[in-house]
Amino acid sequence: MNTLSGKAATILSLLLVALIARLQFNNWAIAHHGNLSYLVDAAQGVLEGTPHWRAFQNRLLSPALVHMLGWVSSQPLLLFTQLWMLALNVGLFCMVRHLTRSHLLGLLAVVGAALMWVLEPHNSSYTWDLTEAACLLVLAFFATRPVPLAWMLALFVVAAFNRESAVFIGLYLMVCGVMMWACKQTQASRTMLWGVVLASVSVVLTEVLRKTLFTTSALRGVGDDAAHAVFENHIHIGHNVALLQDLVHQASPLLFILALYGMSLLVVIQRGLVRQDARLVGAGVSLAAYLASLGVFGVLDELRLYQPLNWCLPLLLIASLVPRAAAPGALTDTGHA
Repeated sequence: MNTLSGKAATILSLLLVALIARLQFNNWAIAHHGNLSYLVDAAQGVLEGTPHWRAFQNRLLSPALVHMLGWVSSQPLLLFTQLWMLALNVGLFCMVRHLTRSHLLGLLAVVGAALMWVLEPHNSSYTWDLTEAACLLVLAFFATRPVPLAWMLALFVVAAFNRESAVFIGLYLMVCGVMMWACKQTQASRTMLWGVVLASVSVVLTEVLRKTLFTTSALRGVGDDAAHAVFENHIHIGHNVALLQDLVHQASPLLFILALYGMSLLVVIQRGLVRQDARLVGAGVSLAAYLASLGVFGVLDELRLYQPLNWCLPLLLIASLVPRAAAPGALTDTGHA
């Protein structure tokens, strides 16, 4: 009877998760009804060497997936978005359920992620943002358990062809290695080395793809995007400092969103240090660096920038607050990293 009731609870929970994903997609579809062609052009331009900006040229994976979905759907972007939202919510629920054996915590995590998504509307919603959310969620899950190095490398390959932030996977391994060295654990040097290698590969791959595939911008007046021809990424530090001052004076709700993300990551790092857990510290530090980078390369009030964090942070918070059965600090269960 207990087994049957458990299965019934799981099925009911998954139905609720699917309903949340559907409502979330409906919210997205209504918000972007008037600019769907702009979003489709943004994805298609990457495949044709005519992205909106040079910085987008290396983000090949998600536009390619949308293009392939065009073989089975007349509206591939809508199908892509709906499938990813469902996958992200179901994935988060299953991961939390696996860690805690609690349906309620899994549902609360999904509701929290969906709520933050709704609170962060923006006229741009690029395909690679959703794939990046999935990559960060998987990275967070890997931080909760020992995994073979091959899994980490597979995640890196996916992330590297989706967005340049794959560099933070390398940073994750570097921080794990430093923490393992501080705790006098084996494989510390090897883990740090792998982190350096992956971070370096991410930077080199990004530069090669941008410099060899970019032809011209699809945006009117941008042309060869000469302003970003050297480094490609946009630098907005000065603008963001002034913007942050305005947000403080206005008591903007965005400050509370940023504080929530920042405090969540501080909790993850603090709990990881207390446990001497290399993976948890690595995830917290690498995602804190990810968040900080948005203030350098992005614009702080471009709310879509924070959406990829919405699924991985609830998982990490819950993982940092529940006991862990696996040995802390061990990066893999194979000894290969």
